[in-house]
Amino acid sequence: MEWTDLDREAERWKVPAKKMKMRQPHIVPLASQSVEVLRQIHLFSGSGDYVFSSARKGGRSLSDNGVPTALRSLGYTNEQLTPLGFRATARTLLDEELKCRVDYIRHQLAHAVKDPLRSA
Repeated sequence: MEWTDLDREAERWKVPAKKMKMRQPHIVPLASQSVEVLRQIHLFSGSGDYVFSSARKGGRSLSDNGVPTALRSLGYTNEQLTPLGFRATARTLLDEELKCRVDYIRHQLAHAVKDPLRSA
């Protein structure tokens, strides 16, 4: 996530198509709690390009291994918890507990809907 991708006034993260697997732009509405966290993070990394910058390599983003390493430092093993597990858990909770429409959840996760009728 780059600071230039964030529209903090509109409280949105605008992910450019070039950063998405399906090469389509993606807009993520940000909850007020997320906006507050980003405001606090800006104090630490706001002078650089990346919201989550590398502590070891100035000017670069956090590596793909950064989050798994942080989870291991908190005591979780790779078998107990993975970064992708957060996404899967959120999807399940939104569907089963909060009764959100599955097509909304898929859209928010940037999943393409394969059924032409549903995608319309």
